[in-house]
Amino acid sequence: MLLEYLRKDDNDLTLADLGGFDVNFKASLSSYLDFKKKVFGERIAEDHIKDICEDIIRWSTIYGNDKYMLTKAVRKNYGSELSEEQIKAISRLKFTGWGQFSKQFLEGVEGVDEETGEVNTIIGALWNTNNNLIQLLSSRFTFKKEIDTLLHENTDDITEISYDKLV
Repeated sequence: MLLEYLRKDDNDLTLADLGGFDVNFKASLSSYLDFKKKVFGERIAEDHIKDICEDIIRWSTIYGNDKYMLTKAVRKNYGSELSEEQIKAISRLKFTGWGQFSKQFLEGVEGVDEETGEVNTIIGALWNTNNNLIQLLSSRFTFKKEIDTLLHENTDDITEISYDKLV
């Protein structure tokens, strides 16, 4: 199905051109679609709205089924930006489990391709190269070194337990 879709833009693509992923895609974009349909509409494309969604998903996962705590956190942080109708819609959303990788991991770690000198984030390299994640974490790239450095820096001075420190 993916090949058929991509052939609309490039008829010369073959199955051999596709690689680096499992046969079945695991992402349904359900969180994105819920926020778009039920809360923000087309504003979902705005960076600030994406940040709000990230916070709400994190709080929802932390608070579990406690709608009171979720609503309290949303009102405290975004009460002046969201309508009461939006806050009620948010309280009805359900999110289960954590994503495989954090935004910091995908977008916040920059590495260098030792062969070309090109600098990229992990998500950028996944999009712009034919390398998969295991390849990006190999010695050809500096991502693993950068991640190790960040992990070491973030564990040296833990004086409190917080979501950001744990994740």
